[in-house]
Amino acid sequence: MAKHANKGTTRAGYINRNGQINIGRTEPSRAGTDHGQYIYIIKCTKCGESYGANGSDIFERKCPFCQRGRPGLALLADEINKMAIVAGVDGCKTGWLCVAKDLDTGLITSEVFSNAKLLLQHKLEPSVTAIDIPIGLTENGPRQCDIEARQILGSRASSVFPAPIRPALQSKTRQHADEIRRKIEEKGVSAQSFAIFKKVLEFDKILSTLPHLQDRVKEIHPEVCFWAWNNKRAMSYNKKSRGGRAERHELVVKHFGVEAVEETRAKYLVKCVSHDDIYDAFAALWTAERIFAGKAGVIPDPSPHDAIGLRMEMWY
Repeated sequence: MAKHANKGTTRAGYINRNGQINIGRTEPSRAGTDHGQYIYIIKCTKCGESYGANGSDIFERKCPFCQRGRPGLALLADEINKMAIVAGVDGCKTGWLCVAKDLDTGLITSEVFSNAKLLLQHKLEPSVTAIDIPIGLTENGPRQCDIEARQILGSRASSVFPAPIRPALQSKTRQHADEIRRKIEEKGVSAQSFAIFKKVLEFDKILSTLPHLQDRVKEIHPEVCFWAWNNKRAMSYNKKSRGGRAERHELVVKHFGVEAVEETRAKYLVKCVSHDDIYDAFAALWTAERIFAGKAGVIPDPSPHDAIGLRMEMWY
């Protein structure tokens, strides 16, 4: 078997006939179970699961999770964390649509989570999660990132709803939220703005107690992402219109491939996950890739902090 291991199968990036990709040798190198062999990190391009294998076995390996292959060799926690996963998230009627990409294999998967807690406990543990939700709130007045986002978008500025002010966030009714905001800012709360209060509160409760999560959970706005993706030109049409779906579909398919989009669409009922939810999640995923690669932009820069220490910023 050793002769097979010398034909490039032990190089990082090698993919065997069963769709198993070699991520690389464990570091520091750990001895395998075959004589003179080291353990390599293998990932299945079909299901995304990872496991260890002797270098001499890589060429013929089948996934032990989805292809009934032999059990893999155990990997250490830091070896598993070597996997590069990023995710884009958008709210939908049934919770949160999360589209994740394995940057090692290119595998794209999706899942809907019913609440923020379950989303942040995602078994893939993405290095970056880009999500369409306000993070960091003012006590009064607009956030600077929202102001700059509207300036960037021009004709699409109305797609950036005012983020809740923190004193009104826990209001049970729109009327109550409206009363609080009018006392503080002499402005009301629209139905569209109040519709996101519950989801904002979900994240605010978690991040206020676990602020370090903001190192990997990044706020985005899909229209700002599409603006950056479209050579810093705002989309021409509303995302729910035929023209809007077409122009967003073109960008998403060109970068991620038609198969990824079609598989995601086929997985969910339209009444649960709309077409624009899917395109928005992919726009967030595009930005997550850029954040991971160190190529993303952020507004404002530098970013201010709110009263509890959360950064008020928007990535693209």
